[in-house]
Amino acid sequence: MLATIGRGIVSVIPARRLVVIVAALSPIWLVSESAAAFALAVVAVAVIVDLLLLPAKWQVAAQRIVPANVGLGDKERGEYRVKSNAPRVLHFSLFDALPSIVESPEERGTMHDVSPGG
Repeated sequence: MLATIGRGIVSVIPARRLVVIVAALSPIWLVSESAAAFALAVVAVAVIVDLLLLPAKWQVAAQRIVPANVGLGDKERGEYRVKSNAPRVLHFSLFDALPSIVESPEERGTMHDVSPGG
């Protein structure tokens, strides 16, 4: 059970907005102890807000669709389908560890959007 809880905590990836907040508040630690306590409180609130804004695991599904068999030298297309049941638009980057021989029409890490219920 403890391993499951640990996996759940580690599997949360902070959004860019949280990284920006932490970076912006980091110099405040050098000012004073009370300013550092304030900065820590702001970061704690930002972490809670960030966790609340992330979709639940059951709200997002990704499916890779590729042909079952592909011969060497054949050109086939594959696609990803991402579905969201989250109540707001999700912005995401999709990364996959494909073999080097597989070419993608898009650069790795391209931002995509999926509409609620889409």
